[in-house]
Amino acid sequence: MSKMQLGSIFRKIFKVLAVFVLLQLIVTTVVIAADYVGPNKCKMCHMKQYKSWKKMKHADSFELLKGDKRKNPECVKCHSVGFGKGGFVDEETTPDLKNVSCEACHGAGGDHIKAAKDKKKATIIRKLENVCIGCHNPHKKRNDS
Repeated sequence: MSKMQLGSIFRKIFKVLAVFVLLQLIVTTVVIAADYVGPNKCKMCHMKQYKSWKKMKHADSFELLKGDKRKNPECVKCHSVGFGKGGFVDEETTPDLKNVSCEACHGAGGDHIKAAKDKKKATIIRKLENVCIGCHNPHKKRNDS
């Protein structure tokens, strides 16, 4: 095989890989760009679930963070919704996403709200096995001091 043929093959492989990487970035951006809406939007249709959630410790979980912990990413990610994923930014910018609410378990609700009635269920994350353990993990070190 000549150097020209080899170079042509490498260029083709590079183009295919570049397209693949670009598609991965697009898909990742779309997933991350999901709109978080907050529990007040969820309660518009799910009042029973909202009232039940309001009685849980998750509904006030952000209040457990004192002082600098309210700005510590390691603390905030477990006491808010979607931190670092297009959700909670800070108390001033996204107050409706502080605390652990519906979307912490079920995913961002923007697509759910926009979906036609017969498509709504398909927009909700149902496999929750690994969601809780991200924060409720006996092996996770917490700085409680």
